[in-house]
Order: sequence, then structure tokens, then C-alpha cells
Amino acid sequence: MTDVHLGISGAFFIALSASLLTAIPITPAGLGFVEGAVVGLLTIVYKVPNTEALAITVVDRTISVLTIIILGAIAYAISGKRRGAGLSKGVEPAAA
Repeated sequence: MTDVHLGISGAFFIALSASLLTAIPITPAGLGFVEGAVVGLLTIVYKVPNTEALAITVVDRTISVLTIIILGAIAYAISGKRRGAGLSKGVEPAAA
């Protein structure tokens, strides 16, 4: 196993690149496309071995997705709005 040293600027570059690549609508949430591109960036630009690049990418995406899920669940749990709470009893929603 080798040591990987990207530095703070390299880490920011990779994170921002992954965020921008997520916005490209090739697959839902860039799933698969973003990971491949980030592994490519790490191996080509920073000369990180493939296995370490893949591990870094998987950990980064897992943390990103789980953070959104957890924070979203907390926000939903503490918000006063619930699904359908805006409808009054006995009133049918308007047909589209």
C-alpha cells in the first residue's frame, strides 16, 4: 500500500470536479459516470494507483450520499410540515 498525498488543493479540486460532474445528466445523480471520472482524475493527474483511487472515490461518494440522507431525514423529522398536512379535511385536491 502506498501513501497518497493530494494536499488540500488537490482534495478541493477532486471534490469540486465530482460535484460538477454530478450535474451532467448522463445517469441519475451521475452514478457510475462520476466515480469513473474521479478515478481517472486521480490516476492521471495525481498518479494515484487504481486501487487507492477507487477506494478514495467510493468512500467520498458514500460519505456524500449518506450525509444528504441523514441530514434530510433529520430536517424532515423536525419540520412541522408533513406530507398532505396542507389539505383540509373534506376538501378534494384539484384535478390537474
